[in-house]
Amino acid sequence: GIPVAVTYHPAYLLRNLPDKAKAWEDLCFARNTMRRIAAGVE
Repeated sequence: GIPVAVTYHPAYLLRNLPDKAKAWEDLCFARNTMRRIAAGVE
């Protein structure tokens, strides 16, 4: 299957600054997932 990462819309984050930390965690998760795939670790 194709990995999918879902996160917050940028406009939502501008209105709800405390949720930026959650969005950052989502982006870090996506980055780490892509790194694992690129390394063939899947």
